Amino acid sequence: MGVWILLNVLFLLFWPQPYARERRYLATLQGIVGEADQLRAKPASDREWQELALRTRQSLAPMVRDLEKSANSSELVRQQLLWSARDLAPRIIGPPSKERDGQERRLKQYLGSVDTTLSGL
Repeated sequence: MGVWILLNVLFLLFWPQPYARERRYLATLQGIVGEADQLRAKPASDREWQELALRTRQSLAPMVRDLEKSANSSELVRQQLLWSARDLAPRIIGPPSKERDGQERRLKQYLGSVDTTLSGL
């Protein structure tokens, strides 16, 4: 009985959480959107936008490299994360404009879809 309990505890401790990497990527992208929203809420300087753009590029580069390896139509979560990190998140960095607002709406839709999918797993 003790061996069975030990095996169960080890299984729970060392079994990788499904989609753990994707959850981290989602949290990173949501953080970027949050920072951009905060800067838009106040009159941010060009320097602040440039700093955010630099931090964004640095945090997204490894994520994009990883997602490009396996994102495809059968892995919709990874594909939406790739589109978000590669195509949309860098484009929302900057003062408000119609184009940025549209990109941000699409980004939030993708992130919402990913969040809903991952919450169900």
